[in-house]
Amino acid sequence: MKNIIGKLSIGALLFCAAACSGDDLPVYEDVDRVLFSWPTTSPVSPNTTRFSFGYDIPMKPDSIISVGVRLMGRFSDQDRPIKAEVIWAESSVTPEDIEFLPSVIRAKSRNGTLYVKLKNTDKLLTKTLQAKIRLAPNEYFHVDRNTYQVGGSTYAALEYNIEFDAKADMPNMWKDGTVLTTYFRTYSKKKELWIYHVTGFTRENFTYDPVEVQAAMQQNQSSLQTEVNNQINKVLPGDYIYGVLSQLGRWLKVYQEGTSLYPDGAPGSKKAGDPLLDEDGRPMEVMGSAAGSYN
Repeated sequence: MKNIIGKLSIGALLFCAAACSGDDLPVYEDVDRVLFSWPTTSPVSPNTTRFSFGYDIPMKPDSIISVGVRLMGRFSDQDRPIKAEVIWAESSVTPEDIEFLPSVIRAKSRNGTLYVKLKNTDKLLTKTLQAKIRLAPNEYFHVDRNTYQVGGSTYAALEYNIEFDAKADMPNMWKDGTVLTTYFRTYSKKKELWIYHVTGFTRENFTYDPVEVQAAMQQNQSSLQTEVNNQINKVLPGDYIYGVLSQLGRWLKVYQEGTSLYPDGAPGSKKAGDPLLDEDGRPMEVMGSAAGSYN
């Protein structure tokens, strides 16, 4: 009996080996597709990347973001290009605002990256642009799966949102103190960047440490504004601030006369002699200076 069972077991193994060998193995028979990697937003809604140029000092003329892409299909021995396009009717960007860079799914890999260059312009100081992009077909990939299932939920597969601007929060020293408002008047992003370019300050110079300020408030039994102003006075003590204001005023005057170009990478007019205007259209102004004059 043992010999019979042994012979049957060997026969079954040989049959399985023959049936499961070579061309009989299950293979992917459908076309190769490309889709965006699993989004983190709600089902049936394109994922979104939000980006701001506003924290870059100096301001960058452009920036490249990357969006994950996945293969649905067979691996390849070669890199395969990915193609994408903007859905213009559902976007606020223009062709001058966005550019798709060469992107691929690497050889023998399921994952790829779509590279998108965003262009920085003055309008981004006050306006957020939105680009709805869509994967497009090419000779390597089909894009006919608008949605796909993950864990019982349906997700968008071919569309992706990109939102970008050059806004940034007001530095907390300017927001919570009174000294910077007294010296530099009303805050604007363009004014902040202009001050950095002319004086060499950075955003860090106008940003306080909340932990340090809170500790000082408890120790001194003082207000937030008092301790923030103390922080500002460390950065801009006494007579030093008047030297800074004088520097800004002289720069405005020379610029107005047409003998100084606006610094590269800063927002505003690039033509010497044009008035330097704030976001609201008024001449740039700090204490003792306006429209290029200094008293």
